Amino acid sequence: MYNVTVAYLKSLPIIALIYIYIYIYIYIYIYIYIYIKYIYIYISLYIWQVLRLFKALHRTRQNVFRDDTRALGAAREKINEEFKKYRNETCTETINKMIKIGSDVEVILRKTVIQGVHVEDKKIQLRYREEHLLENQPYCDNPTKKNA
Repeated sequence: MYNVTVAYLKSLPIIALIYIYIYIYIYIYIYIYIYIKYIYIYISLYIWQVLRLFKALHRTRQNVFRDDTRALGAAREKINEEFKKYRNETCTETINKMIKIGSDVEVILRKTVIQGVHVEDKKIQLRYREEHLLENQPYCDNPTKKNA
């Protein structure tokens, strides 16, 4: 920054030294404040992603296991247990990996799990959801090329 010697500082009046110290103090304070804000914003982005995933998993759990108290309770305990296990994780790579795994689990639960309900003896009624119903494309022996 500046090449200042002790002799130069001794030759300055006291008021000038006070201004220099105040300037340095303010500069350091602002630098630390900006750095802390950056870290806070960076960490808060991960917190929001994790909380959004936590909420999505619980909503999916409630939708998938509707009216099944045992499955609802077991899924709730497992979700809470996994989030508590990695609660103090600070490595960003691990956090991103866990967010990806949790998102994949939420998609698998939502799209592949079908709830079955015993209706009569040896009969099970399946409860389909909107995610399971797909548009069927008719089969065609002689496909034609589409002009783009």
